Amino acid sequence: MQYFIIVASKDHVEIGVDNEFAQAGHGEKAQIQKLKRNDWIIYYSSKDQYKNGNQCQAFTAIGQVTDNEPY
Repeated sequence: MQYFIIVASKDHVEIGVDNEFAQAGHGEKAQIQKLKRNDWIIYYSSKDQYKNGNQCQAFTAIGQVTDNEPY
């Protein structure tokens, strides 16, 4: 088991949480392919919105990977 911190805007984190998926690297598979079942992800958000967002600077989600294959 490994632990990862992913930096993403709060609005993108919330989309993933609401739809039960993790996202990183603007849709590129390279980062997500490193994750394996039972790994833990902590999301840090420096901004509240991807474009023109306000400062957030907070951990905004934590979750555990439930599958070995990204989709």
